[in-house]
Amino acid sequence: MLAEGREAVIHEWGDGLVLRLMRSPDAGPQVARSTAASESARVAGVRTPRVVDVIEVDGRPAQILERVDGPDMFAHLAANPLRLPRAARQLADVH
Repeated sequence: MLAEGREAVIHEWGDGLVLRLMRSPDAGPQVARSTAASESARVAGVRTPRVVDVIEVDGRPAQILERVDGPDMFAHLAANPLRLPRAARQLADVH
C-alpha cells in the first residue's frame, strides 16, 4: 500500500502505475465521474495522472492510473499556505 484515504486505498500496480481501489463496492458512479473529470482536466491542460483503465477488484471498482511521484497536495499546501485559496478555486473549477 502506498497511501490511503477515506474513500480509497492506493497500491503499486506494475511499472509506473498505481491502483486506486475504492473502499465501497457501490462507488462505481463515483469512479466514472472521477475518470471523466480527470480526462476533462487533462484536455484543459491541467497536469493530472492519466486514467489507464477502470477495473473491478474483489467486487470493488478501481482505477489504474499513471504514477506521479512527489509530495501530495496536502503536504504542498501545508508548506505553502498562501497558495490554498488559489488551489481551492482550481479544484472547484475542475470538479
